[in-house]
Amino acid sequence: MKNIKLLTFDDLDLVNSFINNNINDFSTFIDLGWSLKNIKEQFLKNNNFSLIYFHQNKVSGLLIGEKIEANSNEYELELHIIFVSRNIRRKNIGTEMLNFIEKNKRSLNISKIFLEVSDKNSEAIKFYKKNNFVLFNFRHNYYREKNNMHNAICYLKNI
Repeated sequence: MKNIKLLTFDDLDLVNSFINNNINDFSTFIDLGWSLKNIKEQFLKNNNFSLIYFHQNKVSGLLIGEKIEANSNEYELELHIIFVSRNIRRKNIGTEMLNFIEKNKRSLNISKIFLEVSDKNSEAIKFYKKNNFVLFNFRHNYYREKNNMHNAICYLKNI
């Protein structure tokens, strides 16, 4: 059974458990500043928008973002994290979470999705292109990995 749920602060223990079970793969996000403490702070924000994906009653995917007011009736979604357990990647879980947003765009009042990704993350870039995101900005030397700098590619999807 597949199920997608909007997350609230009450789900923080579930998210912590999922991250701890996938800590080696999630470490890239931790290195970018998404520690469990930062995720807790994100969940406390009024504009937090996060999803969790269950596959066979087990947490398998996580999406963390923020709704940013575009006008009085619409929001734009800035995605910070899309993460799927390594053992079940390439099964459209990330796409299904994005499709959930698109299918519910009216009730969620979301008209656009924004995100940025390191130009070194070719797997994520392929994923975003496959899901019809288009490049709209490029930030030189945006990410620091050890002593190396990497560019950020900014993507947008109108929904």
